Amino acid sequence: MALQPCDGWLARRGGLYDRLVKRLATWATGLPPCMQDLALAVALAIYNVASLIPETRQLQQPYVASPPG
Repeated sequence: MALQPCDGWLARRGGLYDRLVKRLATWATGLPPCMQDLALAVALAIYNVASLIPETRQLQQPYVASPPG
């Protein structure tokens, strides 16, 4: 793997993660501001739901309300 000097230190070239993050950042900056907000809101909502998936067994299930009588 080729190395590039970086401030006097040898550094590896950006890997797949770095390329994907740069591509995502370029895409996001090309969006209008309201679409940037929407994309961020959707990404955070997906992250929040995905973070709860491993914990579903620990969450209490809501009780179904039955009519009185």
